[in-house]
Amino acid sequence: MLAGGSDHCGVLRWSSDGTWNGADCSSTYGYICKYPLNTISCAEWKRKGYTSNGYYTIDPDGRNNGVDPYRVYCDMTTDASTGITTFEHQEANRSLVTGAEAPFSFIRYIAYGDKSVNQVATGADISGECYQYIKYECHHSYMTGFNAWYDRDGTQKNYWGGATVDGGECACGISGSCPNGHPCNCDTKDETWREDSGYLTDKTTLPVTEMRFGDTGQLNEYGYYTLGPLYCKGDESFLVTGRTDFMFIKERHLTGYNNAVLPSVTVEECATACVSASSFICRSFDYTPSTCYLSEENDLTVDPSSDPPLHLYVRIMDRIENPFTGW
Repeated sequence: MLAGGSDHCGVLRWSSDGTWNGADCSSTYGYICKYPLNTISCAEWKRKGYTSNGYYTIDPDGRNNGVDPYRVYCDMTTDASTGITTFEHQEANRSLVTGAEAPFSFIRYIAYGDKSVNQVATGADISGECYQYIKYECHHSYMTGFNAWYDRDGTQKNYWGGATVDGGECACGISGSCPNGHPCNCDTKDETWREDSGYLTDKTTLPVTEMRFGDTGQLNEYGYYTLGPLYCKGDESFLVTGRTDFMFIKERHLTGYNNAVLPSVTVEECATACVSASSFICRSFDYTPSTCYLSEENDLTVDPSSDPPLHLYVRIMDRIENPFTGW
């Protein structure tokens, strides 16, 4: 079963502008979507009623688009109003920097588990806000001109957490509290332990993909870096408003369980009729060219039968993470 590219699954997706968008399954008999719910974020999971912390599957750019779905940790309790998507990485511990005198010569690449940078970036793009904590503790070691972090595109950034984007300084430079008017605390370069820290909040650049340090090659020159997980919460445009999804199951149908039959309609018109049905709760429909069979049953309650060219569309209902139970 493929999960990438155009083979995510076949669906009909209702948009708030009143149109249906189709995606065909070009796969073999019996193929269904591996991730049928198309939940875009932890925030959407929470809106669906899931309030327990844990790992959930999300697909930020939607089914049959761009990046593959992936598992991510959802914090459902810290913020009462929304779920927080947490992107963890392998550099979570406070780590020593030493033995690297040249600028940017101490290099650490940041990997977010089995998720690609593009997957994480897509999660950030659809979120209302994102933030990632970064800190450098220094002992007789410069910040400016020696240390940097790199954004999602691999571009070197010359500012630190808590500072103005691309402003070339640290948080203390914004507040005017750096010693001797320096742009960063660590630029004091003395025998006192100092630090520059804060949150990176420009979500268009996140996640951090690389960190580089220098000026730690001489006696009594060293530092420690800390990089927190990337946290994202909220949905920038509430993408799920007014949307209904149907999971496509090729060459299957619900024999004899028809609440209404509509002749001479398109599959989009059939889906609209299912969503609009008022005398019963429409949970699925069978479709063969030009004929629509609406049903209050679905493949959770009735075993589908095989009878091409009929195809089954199962309506995705709230709180059903995977409506397919198997044949």
